[in-house]
Amino acid sequence: MKVQTPGCDELPELFGADDVSPVGEIPSAVKCLVRELGEMVAPDAILWLARDREQFIVGLIEGDESFESLYFTDEGKIAHGGTNHPAYVDKVEDLPPF
Repeated sequence: MKVQTPGCDELPELFGADDVSPVGEIPSAVKCLVRELGEMVAPDAILWLARDREQFIVGLIEGDESFESLYFTDEGKIAHGGTNHPAYVDKVEDLPPF
């Protein structure tokens, strides 16, 4: 899996919103989740990362239908995206079915 952190110009088109910003440096706890995720998705998948207006890291996966959008906390928790009150877990494998 390839990880992309697009700049300001690309974000609105990718994420469909103007209220996202570049992720900057990826926190080490999130890097661990990204490695886990990389083992579970198609090898040619792309993970696009940005920050939303609440400063959570949001991820969109292109090229694998099993995970489409995700939320990450800087402390290393992950949840399915697209929900108002997502259930955060410590490991990708612990994500409930969506």
